[in-house]
Amino acid sequence: MQSRSTIGFSQPRHRGGGSMATSYHMVHYRRFSAQAGGLPLAKLDTLCRNALSQVDASGTALWQRAQDRVYALTAPDGRQVVLNRVADLASAVFGEMCLIQDGGFQALLELRASQVQLSNLTVAEIFSLNERSAPQGAQFVRGMIYWLAIGSHLFFVKTQSMTAEHLKDYLGWLLANWTCPERVESVSLSMQLRPRSGTGF
Repeated sequence: MQSRSTIGFSQPRHRGGGSMATSYHMVHYRRFSAQAGGLPLAKLDTLCRNALSQVDASGTALWQRAQDRVYALTAPDGRQVVLNRVADLASAVFGEMCLIQDGGFQALLELRASQVQLSNLTVAEIFSLNERSAPQGAQFVRGMIYWLAIGSHLFFVKTQSMTAEHLKDYLGWLLANWTCPERVESVSLSMQLRPRSGTGF
């Protein structure tokens, strides 16, 4: 069974009566493990720090190279996962992932009302519904995941089209390509909470 819980937090907007609106999101949990050469590797937060601290030829760490944190999904629809905001919190590593897609359109409701003849019997006031492409140099966000790695424990909140599988695939790609000196060969995300005696997180 999947280990999970819900949390509520106040959004930065007010209802008519002045009370703060609250929304609830499911917090998902996975236990991380990875192997290289058939041997278990370090905890997830340690591996993430290691990967993101790798430098390129100019000496710039991956923390500071957003373009190199873009992962192309295998599906032939131009979708990519971007690790956008990412921060070392000392006791954990936080990440914000965006699912983006080349091209495509987004429906927009323009809140300018107009009178329209909808049938021989009906004239109604409506808003205009149109599809727009993303501006040059931008892409539509199709889903997001916010995650927190504490030791080998991974907590995340996902929205829209993002899935736990996207998160697993991205972490596998990140750690396999950027972790040194041990290249990660396999990544597992288990739904079970299995504390090991004496090891803590």
